[in-house]
Parts: sequence; structure tokens; C-alpha cells
Amino acid sequence: LKWLPCAIELGFEVILVCNGCLDNSFKLLETFLNSTSSENTKLLEIKEVGPGQARNTGLKMSSGKYTVFWDADDLGDPSNLLEAIKESRTADVVIGRYSVTSAMINPPTAKPQQIPNADLNAFALNPGLWRCIFLTSSIKGIEFGESRMGEDQVFLSRFLATNPEINFSHQNIYTYTIEN
Repeated sequence: LKWLPCAIELGFEVILVCNGCLDNSFKLLETFLNSTSSENTKLLEIKEVGPGQARNTGLKMSSGKYTVFWDADDLGDPSNLLEAIKESRTADVVIGRYSVTSAMINPPTAKPQQIPNADLNAFALNPGLWRCIFLTSSIKGIEFGESRMGEDQVFLSRFLATNPEINFSHQNIYTYTIEN
């Protein structure tokens, strides 16, 4: 709920997929979305558990020009994402910078990661799907694996096999939470 109002204000298409939620996440999101006038936001609930299935479901429903995959326990930055897109309009994927915060630190502090620009080897060591901004047309037909771990590496390897144009951005588009 921290980044969603900004994404709505910027006119982003947002597809929220609750997959196998055992808490009140769906109801909380439904209540929030009912209080907004966003026509670009869809909320889905699926029975399948696992991030790959949720991402495959969302991707099939997407119609936006760009696609990102963000998890509920982390924090995206829609404004910086928009800037990264403006910097690299022609790429199949733009890889942004990110920060890491610990849920164990009170108050949490985000530490930016120093990612070498235009360094695909560094990305290979720490791929982080959540910092990739995909041109949607470049990933249509590519699916995530069904396992509960490593599904993003399966997707990235399938995507990279298409020999995409890759650009790197200095924009920090995501805060990843550890020890959550």
C-alpha cells in the first residue's frame, strides 16, 4: 500500500495477484481500491500457491507497455521507475538499482547497492527480477517456472535466450527487505 497510490497517480496499469493468501491481504487491497478511482488497477485472487503462478497470471492479464514484478513484502518506487523508462525507451529490459533494508532494524534504513552500470556479469551474480523493467512485448509467451524457488531465474534465462537489448539505469527503483 506504500507504493500503490503513487503508481495509480502516475496512471500505471497495476495487476495485484493474491495467491493462496491465508491472511486478509485480498480484503485489505479490495477495500483500498474501492476508495480510489483507478480504472487501471486489477485485483485477482488465485488458489495456486507460488510466485511463478502469480506472475504468470498477472502477465497474461497485462496490457501495459512495460511490466515489472514486485513482491508484497518489498517496496517499489514508481517515480524512479518512470525515470528509468524515460532514460531507456528502446531496450527490451531496463535494469535499475535497488536498496536493501532489514525488517529487524527499527527504524528500517535502506542501504543502496552499488551496482556497476552496464555490467551484465554483476547482474548474473545477483539477478533480482524485481529491478527489471521489461518491455511487455519482449516477454509475452515467456513463463515462470512452477517451483516455489528459482522461478525467477527460469524466467530470466528464458528471456535472455531471446538475445534482448539490455540497458542499465542509475535509478533506484526497489527496496528489497531481508529478515522479514
